[in-house]
Amino acid sequence: MHTMNNNDLYTQFLPFAKSTAAKFCAMPSVASQMDADDMVQELMIRLFDKINEFDPDKGMKLSTYGCQIIRWRAGEIHKACKAAVEQGKGYMPSLNAMAEDDRSDDWHPAHYDDASEQYLEGLSDRDRDIILRHSVNGESLRSIGQDYGVSGEAVRLWHKAALAQVSLGL
Repeated sequence: MHTMNNNDLYTQFLPFAKSTAAKFCAMPSVASQMDADDMVQELMIRLFDKINEFDPDKGMKLSTYGCQIIRWRAGEIHKACKAAVEQGKGYMPSLNAMAEDDRSDDWHPAHYDDASEQYLEGLSDRDRDIILRHSVNGESLRSIGQDYGVSGEAVRLWHKAALAQVSLGL
């Protein structure tokens, strides 16, 4: 049985949950199904559900146990999102989309159509090309990188920055 109160647990594990969610939400299969804030909530809920099973007599620290719970849940979410994508299920908007002043879920590459051009207007030609080729058409980052003479990792960073610019411009 753990001895920390819920506020202490939240404070200790929230940064790790945010970091884990950011890494997993950078994966196209997860990004197409869940946003990072929702994933953080899922991770923390699982932690609070499982923390009472912690037994310090088994030789594990609470911090290690909590991080394993968070990683394990993130892996479950990744598998579920990947399966949803493979079944052709579309983007699942977050609860943030219900707020009238929040437009974070207004556009997503999975819903690209001619009207979507308005969301890409502020991007450079390169960034627009990368989003269309990778997020919309599913072309690999490596293939796009070959056309630009850079690594797939460089294209991934450009893609990530372009998506962030799109969401900031909304």
